[in-house]
Amino acid sequence: MEQWRWCLVAVVPKGMGLPPGHGPRHDFELFVLDQKHPITSGLPSHWTHPSEQLTHGQHGPAQGLTILTYAFSEVSHQGEPMDWVRQYGRGRVYTTMLGHTWKNEANPNLDDLGFQTLLARGTEWAATGRVTLPVNLGWRPMLNGKDLDGWEVRGSGVWTWMPGDVLLGRRLPPEPDNPLGGVWPLEKKTYNSWRSRQAWLYSKAEYHEFDLHVEYWLPPGGNSGVSIRDASRGHFAIGESDAERPDLAGFPKTTPAHVGYEIQILDEVAEKNPTGSIYDVAESNKPPQRRGEWNALEIESREAMIRVRVNGEFVAESPGVPGRSKTGPIGLQLHDQFTTAMFRNVRIRVK
Repeated sequence: MEQWRWCLVAVVPKGMGLPPGHGPRHDFELFVLDQKHPITSGLPSHWTHPSEQLTHGQHGPAQGLTILTYAFSEVSHQGEPMDWVRQYGRGRVYTTMLGHTWKNEANPNLDDLGFQTLLARGTEWAATGRVTLPVNLGWRPMLNGKDLDGWEVRGSGVWTWMPGDVLLGRRLPPEPDNPLGGVWPLEKKTYNSWRSRQAWLYSKAEYHEFDLHVEYWLPPGGNSGVSIRDASRGHFAIGESDAERPDLAGFPKTTPAHVGYEIQILDEVAEKNPTGSIYDVAESNKPPQRRGEWNALEIESREAMIRVRVNGEFVAESPGVPGRSKTGPIGLQLHDQFTTAMFRNVRIRVK
């Protein structure tokens, strides 16, 4: 598709060309045509925009339009304008063909940071004639799609990169014989202690006030979570001895949900601590989670407040628990020995 980066704008005479329409929603490459305009300045030359309706055959007077972006339509077999601007008297107009929504369906197109940047900067330009908002609106990715640089594996988790910059987390398979040593049968208490042992992936950096965006996928019955402010880095939860990490020995012998906070991710309709809950602190209210699909979790961490959204809808908040840390790393959880989870588009905006 690289050949479509450079193109000339063609005006279709009135009464000619395809009528307006679109094919089914799909991923497509979005290309920046005018990289000098304040709205698009600094953006990548192109990126993949997910699950969107690509409209073709836009009609109307084309005089005075400045095309900012375009995409190649498999229906019209040509580049179609996606974003444009024009002067209108003493005012300014910004138009985008992106950002469609569908009822009771996932809308990952709205989570596309490129689209969010275009919409926010386009709105600012139309209102003021200037653009002050930074590229990507201050967000930066936490995962690089290649390795785990900047992260620390905690416990017996295996983390693998999949196509599409998707991070797959799974547990190490048990030994062919008794995974705890000794002889069968195991006592139930011993087995449950082994089964419930957590694994985590923690950022090496620690954060105070921030916004966090995480997209996740769970299989049926899956259980995961996102940890914030847990300076213990899951020390007790992963079964690590104090001798292995004496620097973490002074923390309470409990899980990250009770040292810092765990934002729950759960593939079931639970009566207690459903998805989006600040575990054992604030329960979410009917989270709009889509089972078997990708979902988006957003966490606002502030000095005196934690807020959570699932797929764009507010579900829980808490001022926090007195005495708990206000600062710590970000963690991705594999809840037990049988957990599988996938993550993508993990990004942070530090305040």
